[in-house]
Amino acid sequence: MAWPSAILRMIERREPLSVRGGARRLGPTFSNRRDCRRFGCQETPWSWGSHWVIERARLTGRETVVDLGAGDNPILHPALRERAKLALLIDRQYLPASDPGPNVERVIADIGDLPIDDESVDVAISVSVLEHLPLDRRDAAMREISRILRPGGRAVLSIGVPLGAGSDSHRLLEEHPNLVARNCSIFMPVDLSRMLSAAPDLELADARGLDLCPGFAGYDESALLSDRGLVRDQWADFPEVAEAPALARISTCELGVVLLKPN
Repeated sequence: MAWPSAILRMIERREPLSVRGGARRLGPTFSNRRDCRRFGCQETPWSWGSHWVIERARLTGRETVVDLGAGDNPILHPALRERAKLALLIDRQYLPASDPGPNVERVIADIGDLPIDDESVDVAISVSVLEHLPLDRRDAAMREISRILRPGGRAVLSIGVPLGAGSDSHRLLEEHPNLVARNCSIFMPVDLSRMLSAAPDLELADARGLDLCPGFAGYDESALLSDRGLVRDQWADFPEVAEAPALARISTCELGVVLLKPN
């Protein structure tokens, strides 16, 4: 992928990829304790991602928003009812039947093949979904995000990143029966470089720290594992998964990325 010169200059500075958070930060960042305290939310990657995405979406009440892999998010969806002109909750499987609100529609669809017109969406959001897609479907989802966004639109993505996953665990992350049963299999690698390459029409809102993200040369998993400011999870909802020796050492955090579609 050919990066614009301004982005290349920011990458070359090799500025630290902060996990300290902050409302003004638009560059890639990870789930962190400072943001969780600011949000007043639980210190879990998923809670961080849900609040972070809504904050970075910067909704004004005039936007059409698509939530990719929506499920039933009790943090995101009330915010969308209050702040979006129209919100489309996309999921591949059964969605709750409760009335989501007059400005919210539930749509059963594959996020790699969306029944949405070209350039008809202002904001695309996703929380902890893309890592659960096989690589070809992940690429397709990124292409669809690029296709449906209007010029000037943005994608705000929170992506789960496994830490400490050796090659012996990759197949287990895909095939462990407890993960499969809950549609939570993780497909490795979680590679931000590949994801960005699948949607070349999208640009990072801020590329500072990009080189330290997964898939780039400066990515340092050990630094994240030792950072006390990082919020990560070690199978809290999957005790059976934690019993597998190859998976027990793995923890996950969330990577937050803001992408823009140029006018």
